[in-house]
Amino acid sequence: MTTIGNYKLIKKIGTGGFSKVMLAEEVSTGQKVALKLMKNSDTRQGIHRKNLFESEVAVLKELDSENILKLKDSDVSAPVTNTLGKVVDLSYIALEYAQNGELFDYVANGEKFSERTTRFFFHQIVDTLKYMHSKGYSHRDIKPENILFGSDFTLKFADFGFSTKKDICSQRRGTFGYMAPEVLANEAHDPKKADIFSAAVILFIMTTKHCPFIKADPNDKYYKLLIKGDIEQFWTLHENSNGESKQFSEDFKDLMTGMLSFDPSERFSLEDIQNHSWYNGPVAKKEDIEFEFRLRKKALAGSDETSGQKEENKDCVTANKNSDISDESEESTKSRDVEMTSSESEDLVTNYITVPDGDILVDVVVWYCTSKNYSYVKSPNFYRVNIEVGEHHNKAEIQVNILKKKKDGKRAVEFKTLSGSKCLTSAVFTDFQKFTKTHGTEFSN
Repeated sequence: MTTIGNYKLIKKIGTGGFSKVMLAEEVSTGQKVALKLMKNSDTRQGIHRKNLFESEVAVLKELDSENILKLKDSDVSAPVTNTLGKVVDLSYIALEYAQNGELFDYVANGEKFSERTTRFFFHQIVDTLKYMHSKGYSHRDIKPENILFGSDFTLKFADFGFSTKKDICSQRRGTFGYMAPEVLANEAHDPKKADIFSAAVILFIMTTKHCPFIKADPNDKYYKLLIKGDIEQFWTLHENSNGESKQFSEDFKDLMTGMLSFDPSERFSLEDIQNHSWYNGPVAKKEDIEFEFRLRKKALAGSDETSGQKEENKDCVTANKNSDISDESEESTKSRDVEMTSSESEDLVTNYITVPDGDILVDVVVWYCTSKNYSYVKSPNFYRVNIEVGEHHNKAEIQVNILKKKKDGKRAVEFKTLSGSKCLTSAVFTDFQKFTKTHGTEFSN
């Protein structure tokens, strides 16, 4: 069994863009931890990644809350000998092991949360933001994948690599679907107000099982209604989305609209939220939450066993996800489009969808990969993502291209088998389509 520092590695429980997370055991105590590992490099990108690692350690040393993963240990240079006998220099962060997994899994693959249950967790989210902000920090990448469940299903915030004490930021950080509009637009912004916007998106997802929009920009089908002040139409569309009729209380709509405000100066503050009538409605009891979510956890485990789609059990912590965006990885001037030609007619392609740029569809593909714990690499030069799925004799390397139709500029998502099982590629493609329907991003004309 491989040992790194004072930790024995047990199994991989997560993969990100530049790190992987292992379940490990502390040699001296036998305590299980989540060990985030990164290979050190002297390249510009390697130095940037190491800076994120060191920044996360510095933040976690200052924060002490039951709703934030505890920092156990860290090392910026830990030599380890790999299976080929080569010595590799690694950085690691040892974190509290959140054994009940991610909020994302319970939202995406289970039943909708009741209003009382949603309030129970939303109170913890708001309390955590209030604590962080009081310490001068904003998170800048709040999303369900970065909120984990502890042993008693208490929420645990994770992934503080983008956190900052700056009052005003100018760089774009986070994940597209949760970014405030001023962040998306690369404008100077208050990151604490952006955190509140991201929390609103999570509240919406917990309540509905789908997103309020794809991206908070003027071209989005849903968010543009909020920008224009057409609040009634925004809620009418959502009340009749995904083939089902939903009813939202006036209190809930008022809270969401205030938190999702396009103008940061008009966006609800944490105090506004805590004083709101919806926030102060009935809340589930802690013992009821524990009972309910142990049942939900069993249902998730059963779903994993029958789906055959995942490489690893969802009953794990993934302390790092790779759908994060920073200015270093953004391509503003490169021609990244792949034109669609007749030779591609035999490949698996979704229906066309009109979007302002290919980044939206790339982000949806990345979101899907992280939710399934698939290893993937996002191209820096093209609208393309390479995915590895399966194991042993049933594996596939899949290339996902965002294609552009010459005639009208509409786009599509194409799945190609680079190696391995074409049947597995087909199954992943079908699963991806189901995922987009579940999250309110179904592709249509």
